[in-house]
Amino acid sequence: MSSDLIHFYSDSSSHRGHQFVVVGGIAIRPDHVERINGLLQSLKDDAGINREFKWNEYKGGRKRQAYEAAVDLFFQLLHENKLHFHCVICDFTAFDHKKDGLGSPEKSVNKLYYQLMLHRVCAFYGQQMRIIMTPDHGNDSSEIVNFRGAICAAAYRKYKTRPNCLRAIQPQPSASNNILQMLDVIIGAIAAHRENRKLGPNKVHLRDYILSSSPIKDFSIDTTNEARRLTVWNFK
Repeated sequence: MSSDLIHFYSDSSSHRGHQFVVVGGIAIRPDHVERINGLLQSLKDDAGINREFKWNEYKGGRKRQAYEAAVDLFFQLLHENKLHFHCVICDFTAFDHKKDGLGSPEKSVNKLYYQLMLHRVCAFYGQQMRIIMTPDHGNDSSEIVNFRGAICAAAYRKYKTRPNCLRAIQPQPSASNNILQMLDVIIGAIAAHRENRKLGPNKVHLRDYILSSSPIKDFSIDTTNEARRLTVWNFK
């Protein structure tokens, strides 16, 4: 297996009906992917979860232990340097969705994917690694596939990356990918925290569980330029 390949699993949260949207992703080497997907599937099987891990659908109860275990796994892998997490957060009430013509919140999310891929993923990994981006399939990722060439060209000029460092963008339904499901839970909690959203008690518990596990407690503050394992960028 090639040692110069990295996968970036990505998703967005809260771009409809909320103030803050979070676009984030998990960078991981391919030799860890099968094991992590398997561990997450075991958590679901043990809890009798036949559907996805989803922030929006979480209601606590007998699923709480499995969700908390998935959060524990995420931060354990982050601590062990087996995955990295990068996110961009944007106040959508201040975002001009029609700045470049006909637009929509989904088109704006695609633009945020562009920014995240260029200024975080390609900037951090593109000099040494070949990158495959796997966004959750949907309208909010339908246009990013058309930006691959532009991202590569801009990354090469600005960050001196390998030519064509972003080798492929391959949207995938989260229903078939447990890593995307784990990511959904993490960024859903970050979005709720960022806008101080009113939540029911079960989601409050899960949000607070995630924040208590995170080395970052306040996602309104950007991480430093030196950060690599976990980065937060509040886009303005």
